[in-house]
Parts: sequence; C-alpha cells; structure tokens
Amino acid sequence: MEPTVPSAGEHCRVLIFVRQFGYRSPTTFNRLFERLQRVQCLQVSDNPKRVIVANFVSSLNSGLVKFGELQAHRRVIGLIGIVHSPPQTDEQAASTSQDDGTVPQVIISEPEENNTLRKHSSSKSSLSSTLTLPQVKQQYESTKAEYSSTLVDSRCITIGYSNDALSDLWSSRELLSFGCLEEADSMENGIREFLRSIFFVLESRRLDLSFEKLETPPCPCLPDEQRYRMGLENKTSKQYKRKCVGRLRKQVADYTLLTGLPTLALDAYQASIDLLKQAGDLLWLAAHINYDA
Repeated sequence: MEPTVPSAGEHCRVLIFVRQFGYRSPTTFNRLFERLQRVQCLQVSDNPKRVIVANFVSSLNSGLVKFGELQAHRRVIGLIGIVHSPPQTDEQAASTSQDDGTVPQVIISEPEENNTLRKHSSSKSSLSSTLTLPQVKQQYESTKAEYSSTLVDSRCITIGYSNDALSDLWSSRELLSFGCLEEADSMENGIREFLRSIFFVLESRRLDLSFEKLETPPCPCLPDEQRYRMGLENKTSKQYKRKCVGRLRKQVADYTLLTGLPTLALDAYQASIDLLKQAGDLLWLAAHINYDA
C-alpha cells in the first residue's frame, strides 16, 4: 500500500502517474513498473551536477493532488499509460489478422466450476478486454484531460499491437510500442527522453520571473480558499502584490527543487518567506514548514 502522506524526500521528486488502460495484465504491469523504477533518476547537467528524480505511482490520493498549487510535488506532472493486448485463441488470431484495430474478447475454454467461481471477479477485466483501441485511446485522453491543468507530458507504452493499428491513434513521439515485453529493450531510453522533456518545461518555469514586473500579478489559490476568506482584499495595494509575488516565488522555488538545484531552492524559499511575512499570508507561510523542518 502506498503512503497517503508524502515523505520528506518526495518534495524533490516529480510525480508521474502510471496507469493501465484496456485489458488488465497485472503481471505485465508489475514488470513494467519495476523497470520504470530503475530509471527514476536522470542526470540532466554535469556542471553543476543536476538530477531530476521521478516519483512513479500507480494510484493517487485526490485529497493531496488538489493542493498542487501549494506544493508542486503533489502535482501530476507526467502520465504513462500502459496498454496490453489481450491473449487470443488460434481462432481469434486468424479472425483478427486483418487488424481492424479491435481488441478481441478473451474466450478460453475452462471447466464449468472454474467459470462459476471466476465469473464475478473477472467481470471487470472481461469488459475491459472487449474495448476497441479507439475506446482505449479515449480513456487515455480522458485521463490526460483530468490532469490537464498540471500535466506537462505523457507517454503510452503498448505491448502486443502492430504499428499500423496504433499509428492513426498516437503520435510517434508519444508512443512506445513493442511486440512483447521481452522486446522492450529501448523502453528505458524512451522514458529517459520523457523525463528530459519534462525537465526542460520545469526549467523554463523556474527561469520565468516576469510576474515580478507586473502591476497586478496572478495570485495562486487553493481550492475553495476564497470561500473561507474573512473580509475583502484591496487588490491594488502593495500588500496584495507582495502576497501574489510571494506565492509565485514559492512556486518558482518548488520548480528549482524539482529540477535539481537544492541550494538555489533554499534561497528562493527564503525570498518567498520574506514577502509572505510582509503580506501576512499565514496560509502559504505554513507550506514552507515542510521544507524548513
């Protein structure tokens, strides 16, 4: 079971959601997940030495994810979809040789008693196994849309499908396709490129300080924060601008930590703390406690 509360080490790790779509193959998923864990660290610079660390998870705590504005390590920054073709009988293999993009239903002859025992437990898996590839792609896109506000990049790993069936659904950049798990030798390189693309986006956000020159910078807020605010704020005041810039600097500090610059991140956090103290923003000051402890 995954921990419900992030540990201290997770503050510098980029959250990557790994999810299986279509036919469920626990064995394949677990083996792929283990391989992903082996490439969770990627050195992106030699001087200074910088390492981006991925936090691959197979389930999410929605109660924590929604606070991504406050702490960047809670954001779903990357998505990896895993799509495995279902097993086929000889007759099914012959009937689908034309490759119309349909994921065939699993039909395996079993004794009647076994069918009765497994009927309830396998009903969900059976429904998933009858999905067509376009339907699987729709599930994948739906998940991307769910986390679109924080998602930076995504990849889809497919096992057991022909490239012709996949080319019209996924772009070559987003797709990592393999005939079988044993042929997935280049998967690690594909994931490294995936992490590198995420790094460049986060790095650009770290370097973007244009908000400091704005007269009315945007103000990051937590879900329902406005509902519990006492009184009205003067959005033209210097105190409100300090609050906005202080919160935005906090986010820049988070990106600095995620992109492998812990020393600079401490300086960025201190700059944010100074502004938040001047603005009396106790809520976002509390978020710094996790980093200072």
